[in-house]
Amino acid sequence: MQVTTRQETVSAVTDDLLSRMTLREKVGQMTQLTLQAISVGQNEKGDQVALDSVKLRKALVEDHVGSFLNVFNQAMSREQWRALIGEIQQVARSETRLGIPILYGIDAVHGCGYTTDATLYPQNLNLGATWNRELVREIGRETARELTQNGTFWNFSPVLDLGRHPMWSRFSETFGEDPFIVSELGSEYIRGLQETEQYIAGCAKHFIGYGQAPTGRDRTPTFIPQRILRQLYLPPFQEAIDVGVASIMVNSGEINGVPVHSNFALLSTLLREELCFNGVIISDWEDVQKLHTVHRVASDSKQAIQMAIDAGLDMSMTPFTTEFSQLLVELVESGSVTEERIDSSVRRILDLKFKCGLLQEIKAHSADDEEAGVGGKPVGRYGNRSPEISRTEKQDELSFRAAVESIVLLQNKNDILPLNPRARLLLKGPAADSLAMIHGAWSYTWQGADEAAYPDRLQTVRMALNQNFDVVDAEVDCDAVVVCIGEHPSVEKPGDIDELNLAADQQTIIAEAIETGKPVILVFFAGRPRMLSGIQEFVSAVFWAGQPGPFSGQALSAILSGQISPSGRLPFTFPHSGSVFFTHDHKWADKVGADYGVAQEYSMNGVRPAWEFGHGLSYSRFQYSRPDVAVSSESVSVSFSVTNTGQRAARENVLVFVRDHFASITPEVKRLAGFETRWLDAGESTKIDLKLPYEALSFISMANERIVEPGAFSVLVGGQEVEFVLTNICLASRREIT
Repeated sequence: MQVTTRQETVSAVTDDLLSRMTLREKVGQMTQLTLQAISVGQNEKGDQVALDSVKLRKALVEDHVGSFLNVFNQAMSREQWRALIGEIQQVARSETRLGIPILYGIDAVHGCGYTTDATLYPQNLNLGATWNRELVREIGRETARELTQNGTFWNFSPVLDLGRHPMWSRFSETFGEDPFIVSELGSEYIRGLQETEQYIAGCAKHFIGYGQAPTGRDRTPTFIPQRILRQLYLPPFQEAIDVGVASIMVNSGEINGVPVHSNFALLSTLLREELCFNGVIISDWEDVQKLHTVHRVASDSKQAIQMAIDAGLDMSMTPFTTEFSQLLVELVESGSVTEERIDSSVRRILDLKFKCGLLQEIKAHSADDEEAGVGGKPVGRYGNRSPEISRTEKQDELSFRAAVESIVLLQNKNDILPLNPRARLLLKGPAADSLAMIHGAWSYTWQGADEAAYPDRLQTVRMALNQNFDVVDAEVDCDAVVVCIGEHPSVEKPGDIDELNLAADQQTIIAEAIETGKPVILVFFAGRPRMLSGIQEFVSAVFWAGQPGPFSGQALSAILSGQISPSGRLPFTFPHSGSVFFTHDHKWADKVGADYGVAQEYSMNGVRPAWEFGHGLSYSRFQYSRPDVAVSSESVSVSFSVTNTGQRAARENVLVFVRDHFASITPEVKRLAGFETRWLDAGESTKIDLKLPYEALSFISMANERIVEPGAFSVLVGGQEVEFVLTNICLASRREIT
């Protein structure tokens, strides 16, 4: 008996459609418009988005547009989303010649964004602070389930860029500064997103090296040597491809003078051939046109389109006009671009639509279809999918849990925390009463700063603390002062900043709190570090809370009161200075101080952080046994036990680092090689066994090859270091290149 595989089914459907498509229908599939391009007016905030029937039919029936994205300056209910996308799909299925549905994409960056009755979760940087793979995977699953109910089957997430420059406006969207944690958590999110009953296509972004501009400003020139590109920025995308990510979005900027959207070496040679990526490559917002208008490597729009297509792009987020498809037709008709090249992109786009369940209802080709001029059949406004799912208690609990696990206790002088439940608190600072500050960007609106767009059900920090503590109005009545500082959310170019110092008014609030003589608990609500300028010396406790989302106040209250022990650990290095930034995987030369000495630990003489990568305090205590290290032909095994020696049950995030003592390329002081998270009752022990592949000890050579050199190494865990030696080494390729 012959068995037909799912891939054979995909190929049969897409090949059949492709064979019947005209050139204009093909390039239409490669075009993505924003919702504004087919809507009436600009829609005031709070108004239901109304589609312009003339614009809609021109886009779908005449221009054959295959994809839409985005939303206006407001969030919509799930019912409104279903009605909106259902109306678009009705025209696509019933009035176009082949009846091919559109694929709607959205930036659901930290939950089902732009949806009033859906659940938001902490920002990715907060998820990095949890170090919890399964938690991130579950958030991917639940986000997918809610997106399904909207009719949006393409999520422009996760961000797999590295957060290595804290001034960058998209720092909060990263999982942290380290390629290993970004690889691990990013791939888990993709698995969760794409493994649900209804396939939701993930989109790894932004390939590659985005956010590394020396200035920290968004979409500005970056200089990254090939060796560093492969060492740091490639691994998260390689891991995403290994787990089957459906699509990849391109870096809007330039690297070494070449815009990535026109870089054949990166998009075709590296991404397609070397990494074997066969999914859809999509541009970012208007970035093909910007090859002409901003980067100025193309003399006009047509040349810009040819450069992007030649480089390997499949779909252009145009996003307002169909000039892209019109000019692409001209390029094919003139022989500048082959139709075979167009077919390869369209096939990938159709395959993606099939995976999302959008092509299963296409009718088989027949003479009647040709005569009628349509190939699809009418469907309900919900796309024949059940609308009977809403935000659930489970999803709220997951968001709360993620918020709790993501908050990092940086300082706790004299163990002032947890507070006595009867403590009277004076609450100060703008973040205490701001929903926007605790959520960050991509929250109900693009920038996330419009408080009117937030649902009434959400609680501020003040409202939540009032439920557990007596929050007073005067300093004379309080036992402690909780100062909630933060930054107003912003992202992309609107989020460019000139310095990391706290705003002057917030520095004044902190100073006034210190002057009360009462214990001061400082809480940062920001998607990056901000400079304290020595303030930490005068406060009792410091939290980096990040942007934990809708349950920020409840999570902080549970930690302050001791109901839950803090367990978050920094996924980035918290800088000591607002002008000198470095990461945990820095080099030994960075430690050289004014006396030319090389300190093993950070000191006043060398570059030092305010708090190290991986730092985070608990209300309990954990003891690590000395690690046992065993070297095999394929990996290094590391075994040790962790015991909760404190009086409280708590979660411990276990971080394992490695150190290459000497190498032909200057080695890092240490490198993250593994991590696990464990919940331990008071007095409980757990055994941890890790197998570190040789790749964890490797580096990119001057020949741009990944190698491991024999010699002395160390494993560092729980404040202990154990040396070992590698002799005979075989670093196998991760995949066969065909």
